[in-house]
Amino acid sequence: MADHTRPLLIGYFREIFFATAPEKAAIRRRFTDFAAREGFAMDSILCEDFDQARSELDRLIGLAELHGVSAVVISTPDDLDQDQRRRLEREAGVHILLAPSP
Repeated sequence: MADHTRPLLIGYFREIFFATAPEKAAIRRRFTDFAAREGFAMDSILCEDFDQARSELDRLIGLAELHGVSAVVISTPDDLDQDQRRRLEREAGVHILLAPSP
């Protein structure tokens, strides 16, 4: 059941070259820990594959709009370039947050 008392958060990260399943799981844990610590309810976590031809940005914007998400958490500043950040903020009206490194 969804928690409607806390603002929703989506996690987004770009896969690093040859990332292992445990490395991806660690990023997902960072996001869920961050959400709990900062008072968010985690909605979804999207991973853009290293060799993915189409950007997940359109999907991210669509999910944020559909679910009324207030923020997107990223794992590193390199997950979104400046144009992507501006587009996400403009079209979905979300804040971009950086999860602290472990």
